[in-house]
Amino acid sequence: PEKIMHSGDEDTFMKFDTDTVTFETAGDERLRITSGGKLLVGHTASVGSGKLQVFTKTADALDILSFDDTAADGGRLTFYRNRNTTYGSNTKLADDDSLGRIDFRGMNTEGTDNYEIGASIRAEVDSTPGSGTDANDMPGRLMFFTTPDGSDSPDERLRITSAGRLLLGSNSART
Repeated sequence: PEKIMHSGDEDTFMKFDTDTVTFETAGDERLRITSGGKLLVGHTASVGSGKLQVFTKTADALDILSFDDTAADGGRLTFYRNRNTTYGSNTKLADDDSLGRIDFRGMNTEGTDNYEIGASIRAEVDSTPGSGTDANDMPGRLMFFTTPDGSDSPDERLRITSAGRLLLGSNSART
């Protein structure tokens, strides 16, 4: 196998190849860690701003599987949020803080890296956490956005509040 050495320049990266014949020849690159700490799977260059980027041409890019005999234990993707900027320190969230979002982006101009948001699902804090009868509460709302034709800005179309209210269209931005 090839030795991995860090030369200290900005172009340093670590890559992992696969080879079905011998360890003497380079195989197909499957994974790369860039000097900026991005983990790239299936490609050699970063496209977005995320720390984990998975590229595919023919199949799902990410699968979450759960093998458990408990009915409630399905596959899960969890978003965590903390207001503190120091790892390991904790500061509670405030009303309107983002809890996470999923953006659906598409290429709209050939020859550039211009991926615009076509739709978005966002979760936000929907009141003051820890202020109600339960000091451990986290009131949340879900909001659904789509981008109209002729625009590059998604508009909120639907909101489900922490009280269970369903707000549609232009009313969705009201609390």
